[in-house]
Amino acid sequence: MTGFAVPERARMGRDESGRLVVLNRATGRWHIINRTGAEVVDRLVDGVDIDRVAALLAQRHTGVSVEQVREDVVRLVDGLVRRGLLELRPERGTSAVLMSLPGYEEAAPTATHRIAAVVALPVALVLLRLPFRAQVRAVAVGKSLLGARDADDLDVRRCLSAVRWAGTHYPGRFACLEQSLTAVLTAALLRRRADWCFGFSSDPTTMHAWVEAGGHPVTGVLDAPLEKTYRKVYAV
Repeated sequence: MTGFAVPERARMGRDESGRLVVLNRATGRWHIINRTGAEVVDRLVDGVDIDRVAALLAQRHTGVSVEQVREDVVRLVDGLVRRGLLELRPERGTSAVLMSLPGYEEAAPTATHRIAAVVALPVALVLLRLPFRAQVRAVAVGKSLLGARDADDLDVRRCLSAVRWAGTHYPGRFACLEQSLTAVLTAALLRRRADWCFGFSSDPTTMHAWVEAGGHPVTGVLDAPLEKTYRKVYAV
């Protein structure tokens, strides 16, 4: 019996280059996994354990140690599980392999981040019912009154993790607009200033909202790079 499975909320397909394109139906977010990552997902779902997957990949990449490959595999799996794109089957006890990785596990939200996200979420949902000008004004005032210092990348990643956790059981739309606004408000409640940004891509034409720290987009390990995908047109 496999230790991992693709949950009902995840819809996966392959593009022309063999990458795995995943839609999380619970959040409306899209994720792109490269061909190597797609192979990892396939093997795990087929019942191959993480150590064996790492060994198989290391055979093809002779310049990289098995230990390093295993860390990369665990990083991918941990990110997929956190985002609800891959499920652990408890009967196999596979959660034991999801070890802490330097610079990655530290982005997990604290209890304080989660409390702030729970408070920020209903505020964000109310604000999004107002005209855009009122939304922007409220965010600007909140950042001015509450933000003691500029947020860094780690601050925002923890806020985003807390927001995604808080929105897990929200029954309505909870995609980029809702998540980014809630994350900015969460940061403000924690006395950090993050930027709420808006942009578009032209092929195909899509709109997107995201969070930046220090002028740089903050994304998850599975998200497409915003700098190459979207052109920023506004930030507050």
